[in-house]
Amino acid sequence: MSLAVHRTPVDRDPAHEKYLVHNRLDVLSILRALAAHAVTARVWLPGEREPVSTRLLAVKPQYEELVFDGNGIAALGSLNGEGTLTAEAAYDYIHLSFSAEHVESTVFRGAPAFRCRIPKTVARMQRRKSVRFPVPAVNPPMIAAEVGGRPVNLRVNDISLGGVSLVLEDPALRLAANDHVDQAALHLPGLGAVQTGLDVMYVDALPDGAGTRLGCHFSNIGPLELEHVRAYVGRLERHFLDSRR
Repeated sequence: MSLAVHRTPVDRDPAHEKYLVHNRLDVLSILRALAAHAVTARVWLPGEREPVSTRLLAVKPQYEELVFDGNGIAALGSLNGEGTLTAEAAYDYIHLSFSAEHVESTVFRGAPAFRCRIPKTVARMQRRKSVRFPVPAVNPPMIAAEVGGRPVNLRVNDISLGGVSLVLEDPALRLAANDHVDQAALHLPGLGAVQTGLDVMYVDALPDGAGTRLGCHFSNIGPLELEHVRAYVGRLERHFLDSRR
């Protein structure tokens, strides 16, 4: 007989609120990536003490359901649509966790399986501190700032939640590692301008004299501005995950 275990899902833990993905397109993109790459997941089924190892087989938004592999799962026959499961998986640079309701056994393509509702949120935690994503060539973000007493527009090469890589093309302008830019406006397409400071972490010369690449961390960025950055990075991440399916 199984003992009921009350495991608090990460996506329902107030301490992890900042990691939650609420946007439905982002949630579906993450789940589809798990299914497309046959990522192994640990799933705590309703009332079970130990997790089972399984794979997400299908994401069916038209039916609001996820389908998991049920082969070799002893508790499959007890799943009757009641209770909540908790799932955890690690994919590439992110660790994911979510909970889902209406867990029941089913058959998928002639094999044992179980299904549940698509979660409304997914907790997404980066396994590396800050993952950078290249920006699109068309309509990229830009930085407007003052360098050496001159207003300049700097092209963003890539971006993360923690900072940006910039291209300084004018050889007359100089920035060095450990320099600080007090005020900069990061213009994010579709989201507007984000006010932030920039700490220059490193400076690299680009090949063929094409300019200088600056690795910068955001500084003194407000919580609302950071949410705009998070939304833009989430858009790039969704494109990245979709491109790998």
